[in-house]
Amino acid sequence: IPTHTNLALVWVTVFLCIFMLSRLTRARMGRALDALREDETAAEAMRVNLVRYKLLAFGASGLLAGVGGVLYAHYATNIGPDLFGFGMLLQISVYAFLGGRTTYWGPLVGGLVMILTTEWFRFLADWRLLFYGAILVAIMILRPQGLVTRDGMQRIETALGQLMSNLVGRRPVEESTSVAAATSGEGPSN
Repeated sequence: IPTHTNLALVWVTVFLCIFMLSRLTRARMGRALDALREDETAAEAMRVNLVRYKLLAFGASGLLAGVGGVLYAHYATNIGPDLFGFGMLLQISVYAFLGGRTTYWGPLVGGLVMILTTEWFRFLADWRLLFYGAILVAIMILRPQGLVTRDGMQRIETALGQLMSNLVGRRPVEESTSVAAATSGEGPSN
């Protein structure tokens, strides 16, 4: 075990967590958690076991927080309750709310934006908590869904898929089947 966490280990861990979360969101558990987040009554009507999925979500979030804590402890080489006071809670909350809480990319984008903003306004270091609080209030009023939404992610995935198919030179499936039907003389059957 390395004495200190290096950047490569952090990035590998982050990408592994993102991969697992992306697989989870497409699985039955992910759909159940989405239904639970949107409307508990409707999820219960669809026979989603609320207690089971809430406990699983709590455990999974605890696991991810634990992984982050382990990496941070190796990075800081010293860990104690004084490191995780109100300031850290506010900072992490701003990351999540700014980026968006409905996708796993949201808090990452929120964290990146806030870290860059904090570095640009380093001269306001004494006012950092006030700055974070103002950002949190502004986000909750102006854009409560955050910067990254599920619809926005779907649009990005669609655009990237089209870009990749254009770069590779393949036609999308719908277009290639209609071209094959037109060239073979078969029309759409009515």
